[in-house]
Amino acid sequence: INESDVQSVRQFENEIQNLISVYDEILSEMAKSSVRYSEVQDNLKYIEDHVEVINTKQEKLQNHLVSLREDEAEAEEHILRVQSKKEEIYRRLLASNLTSVPERFIILKNEIDYEVRDVNKRFSERPINVQQLKDKVNKVVLQMNKFEDEANDVLINAVYAERLIQYGNRYRKDNHDLDKSLNEAERLFKNNRYKRSSEISEQALEQLEPGIAQHIEREVLEQQS
Repeated sequence: INESDVQSVRQFENEIQNLISVYDEILSEMAKSSVRYSEVQDNLKYIEDHVEVINTKQEKLQNHLVSLREDEAEAEEHILRVQSKKEEIYRRLLASNLTSVPERFIILKNEIDYEVRDVNKRFSERPINVQQLKDKVNKVVLQMNKFEDEANDVLINAVYAERLIQYGNRYRKDNHDLDKSLNEAERLFKNNRYKRSSEISEQALEQLEPGIAQHIEREVLEQQS
């Protein structure tokens, strides 16, 4: 609820008080021995017209406030989902075949944690600026989507790089060039450079067994989906 909504409520209170004053005037007029019916009628019409206007405005404000509450509840639901998803992805990174969790993902996770704490603080503010809250939550959701996409990419690349090295082991003993390439691929793997590791292995294996890299990649993608 913003200051404009608060002002609208105060305006309704003032208008209702004004109508009560007009009604009191009608009662006073009716108590007189010589009643001016035309004036009483005019005042009753005034009250009737303004009550209708106030009711319309109040209904509009009520619908607006209900919508704000629904937006607030939806934002809260999104944040809970973000927190749950973030922890799930981070657990997958920790449980994977990664040598270690790349620093980039630790930074991304910390950024999301910071933004979520900021959003949770905004939920306790009064009055709540719901539009600002929604914008903030949308930003966190985008960060979460980026975190998830990049995590999925690195997890697939790591599994793919490892499978290529494992497959190449069958040729190492008899092929010095391949052994050298796989040694380099293993070094890159240990340094969290999974994409480059797989490229080195791909190039070496394709010379011995054309099409094998694509076959292994397809298997990995099917298993990870």
